[in-house]
Formats: sequence, C-alpha cells, structure tokens
Amino acid sequence: MDITAHYVTRPYLTRHGAGHIDNYSVFRSSLSKDIPEDRTNHYNEFQGEFRYGELDLNQLSHRIYEDRKGVKYELEVTHCDEMDRLDEFSKIFPKINTYDSPFIK
Repeated sequence: MDITAHYVTRPYLTRHGAGHIDNYSVFRSSLSKDIPEDRTNHYNEFQGEFRYGELDLNQLSHRIYEDRKGVKYELEVTHCDEMDRLDEFSKIFPKINTYDSPFIK
C-alpha cells in the first residue's frame, strides 16, 4: 500500500494554560512582528493564557523521523503569512506545502 503521511504545523508553537511549552516567549512580537492578535485565542477561566513559543525545526524533524519509520510524508505549514521561515523549513524538510491561512485547501 502506498501511504503518504501529512504532518501539519504552524511556523511557531502555541499553548493554552499552564504547563510546559518549549522555547516559550512572553511576547508574540519576539517570534515575528507579523503574528496578529488572535481574537479567538485569549485568556479565559477554563484554558488560561494563550502562549507562544519558537518552533525548533530540528526537534520537529527528529520527531517526524521517529514517527514515520519509512513512510513517505509531506509537511503542511499553515499561517505562513505570519512568519518568514520558509528558507529554514526548506533546508530541513524535503517536501513542504505552505499556506497563508489556517486552512488547508
């Protein structure tokens, strides 16, 4: 059977509430000046603060490699209009599809 796995990510990390987040940044602007204020992701009593962190591409590559074990894959990166990291992604991942919105068409 010919299978292609599709891994989907933003070019940065996000997390609601307490708990660990790698490469945590207090300010979105320290990751990119292009990440807009997200009206849907803000503090609420059930989820806590919405936080951002820098996505470590080497760690992501390692996790995908460990997960896929020989299966073909493509990396789908959404929110590309919010950060200019395509050169970094292209150096590490052989097949990358990019989208300026959160939606994959």
